[in-house]
Amino acid sequence: GASGVEVAELVRRLADIAQGCTQSLGGKYGRMLSSSLLAIGLCESQNRNDKIALWRVDPTGQFWQLDASAVGRGAINVEAELLQLVKNWLLKQTQNSDVAIATNEESTSQRDQDLSLDVTNHDVKAYLCSLSVEEAVEVAIDCLV
Repeated sequence: GASGVEVAELVRRLADIAQGCTQSLGGKYGRMLSSSLLAIGLCESQNRNDKIALWRVDPTGQFWQLDASAVGRGAINVEAELLQLVKNWLLKQTQNSDVAIATNEESTSQRDQDLSLDVTNHDVKAYLCSLSVEEAVEVAIDCLV
């Protein structure tokens, strides 16, 4: 990163501290942490095309790299809103790519079936990559409000 510390290494160190807190309450780092952390930084790995990396560190010391995440109060609502946006986008993609002519009843049945499908990480990433900067900011604001 800009300070000479890789974001992955910084996240690993933070996770070690968080995990250490679970081993000895009142020890060197005080009491156990009670919130997750999101870390954002430049990724300098040669095997990733992304320039920005998002990492999540949980209070247990577990950490992993993500494409999108929410933490804190209301995180479930934010994730539900994002998943609904992705489902709507997938439905639109499916409708645009369908060349078969369907009756209204078949179309409605297919639409209901599509909305019940699970959204994969790949779907979320594809949706986020399809957004312009302005659209991404709008989505972030919509999910937070």
